[in-house]
Amino acid sequence: MNESAGRANAGGPWSTPRRLFAAALVLGSVGAQAAPDTTKGTWWGSDGTDGTLRGRDALGNPVSMLVGGALNPQMKYVYDTVLDVTWLADWNVRGPMSWSASNAWAASLTDFGGGWALPTVLDSGALGCDISNAGTDCGFNLYTTEGERRGAAMAHLYYDTLGNLGQRDASGSSRTPPFYMNSGPFVKMAEAYYWLDRSYAPLDASRAWTFAWGTGYQDGYGPQISTRYAVAIRPGDIAPIPEPGTSAMLGIGVLGLCLAFAGRRRGDASTKPASGASATACLAPAGSM
Repeated sequence: MNESAGRANAGGPWSTPRRLFAAALVLGSVGAQAAPDTTKGTWWGSDGTDGTLRGRDALGNPVSMLVGGALNPQMKYVYDTVLDVTWLADWNVRGPMSWSASNAWAASLTDFGGGWALPTVLDSGALGCDISNAGTDCGFNLYTTEGERRGAAMAHLYYDTLGNLGQRDASGSSRTPPFYMNSGPFVKMAEAYYWLDRSYAPLDASRAWTFAWGTGYQDGYGPQISTRYAVAIRPGDIAPIPEPGTSAMLGIGVLGLCLAFAGRRRGDASTKPASGASATACLAPAGSM
């Protein structure tokens, strides 16, 4: 369903007044943020080391997401092991911007070689928004499965990773607050609209997809010249690849010496190994010979 069709359906649950009312609920609470809740969603797991999110410091090193039950101030990035993307931990670096300015800001980030962008969105079903209260790409309780939500990074984070609920249930009835209950390891999450990475072209190239953090609502009707919040993601994990340990390096060195020694023994026809001695002898554990 495109925007004009949605507006024409004045008697339906997603007529323009109803959608504007939902927007007012979101925009009226800008700046609010739920607390991290380790019991909801998949992000924390049993102890913060086996959930689906991982904390990273300014250098990309692994750090605990919580310290003493509070967010770790050293954490600057969050790696999502399911989507294989890294999020900025700060969700309000620059404040509200237009869609083009938000894209330019994300693309300008040079952290860890760049590659940053706005969160992805999946246009499923018919082209454009198919607004409903469940199972489609627009509205609440988005998409049909967790696997499908993996194509829409912010929807997956909101509903699956953090375990939040849509403002409306599948029948269209308003839920009793709170439905936004968990911010996980992120900071400065605005309970407001965030830009996503796709414009609403070809249906309306002047608009773009947005996600209402705090209600779980998504659509493609955001005027690109208006201002919304923005957060950036990049592919993969920024954690440095571990270097081989000292013991491993020493073992490799010893092996090399032994192989070189064995080669010299084989090349010396005047010297015969005693008792079948070979290169394997120098690799034998101490006390075994």
